[in-house]
Amino acid sequence: MSDSSTVQGMSESSRVRRIEAVVLVLIFLLLAVATVADVRQRVNNDHRLLADLNTWRAVSGHEYHNLSIEQNKDGRGTREVVCGNTAPGAPKVHVRLCLIMSGPTHDVRRAAHGGYYLPPLLDDVRTHRYACFGSAKRSQLCGEAAPATRKVSVTERLDPGGPRSAKRG
Repeated sequence: MSDSSTVQGMSESSRVRRIEAVVLVLIFLLLAVATVADVRQRVNNDHRLLADLNTWRAVSGHEYHNLSIEQNKDGRGTREVVCGNTAPGAPKVHVRLCLIMSGPTHDVRRAAHGGYYLPPLLDDVRTHRYACFGSAKRSQLCGEAAPATRKVSVTERLDPGGPRSAKRG
């Protein structure tokens, strides 16, 4: 009897080991597939962003490298906004051209479906955008008024009250 119970114990033990091995292989396969999918998504994302930069440079005619890219934060879709100065200089010190890119990449470029301009030193929010075109105009992404034609100094932008506010206090 003891021999048959030992044999039965071994077969039960080997069955448990087989099940454990199958579970481990399935977990390994799941992790491998998830890793490959993540790497693929990152490579596609990097390729798309490079195409966006190339498209902005081709459309604007400027070979600037200090461009900003705003990506979808929800992770769905492939819409990005690329902004860069319209004249040489540090970021945001000149009027910026912002292009809306979407769709697939073709020959290291993507389609620019619209865009808008931003005044110097101001953040990219609806009220600051002007001269919308294409999809930006159709989606009403721009504020109502165009920027003032008067030039505003950097210090005036950083301290809107300027020297007058110091005299008041």
